[in-house]
Amino acid sequence: MASIFVAYSFLLLVILKISTPYTLARTTALYLVSCLLPNLALAQAFTVSAVTPTHNTLAVPRAASVGVTFSQAVGNSASSLAGLQVFSAQRGGKLAGTSTVAGSTLTFDPLRAFKPGEQISVTLTSALKSTAGAALAKPYVYQFTAAATGGTGSYTRAPISRWVGLSLV
Repeated sequence: MASIFVAYSFLLLVILKISTPYTLARTTALYLVSCLLPNLALAQAFTVSAVTPTHNTLAVPRAASVGVTFSQAVGNSASSLAGLQVFSAQRGGKLAGTSTVAGSTLTFDPLRAFKPGEQISVTLTSALKSTAGAALAKPYVYQFTAAATGGTGSYTRAPISRWVGLSLV
C-alpha cells in the first residue's frame, strides 16, 4: 500500500515538473489526489475484531475453546495458524491443541480441558496472515481464567472452651 502511495506521489511530482503553466499542474495534481487517495483509505488493515472468551473473564468453562475474529478472512496455512499461541501459567508453557479456520474466525481447541482456576494467556503474532497475504497489523495479547468449580471442604468451629484463659498480648 505504501508503494502505491509513493508511485502516485512520484507521478504528481513529474506532472508538476513537466507542466508549464502552474494552474494546469495544480489542477491535475488536485484531481489525482481527490481521485486516488480515497481509494487508498479503503484498504483495511488485518486486525483483531473480537475474542472469545473476552479479556480478563473469570470462570470460563474449563472445556471452552479460544476464538478470535479478524477484520478479514484468515489464511489457512500452517505458518499462519502457528500465529495463535495459548499459554498456561499453571502448566508452565504453551498448550497443545488444534487450530481451525472458518472465514474470518480462528479457533483453538485445547487438547486437555483447562485446570480449575488456571490463568490462560492468548498471544496472536504477526505470523497470522489474511487470505490476501496481509500480516496481523500488530501483535495482540490477552488473558482469562478458567472456572474453579467443584471441590469439597469442611469448616469445623472450635469450641469456645479451648480459647478460655488465653491472653491476647
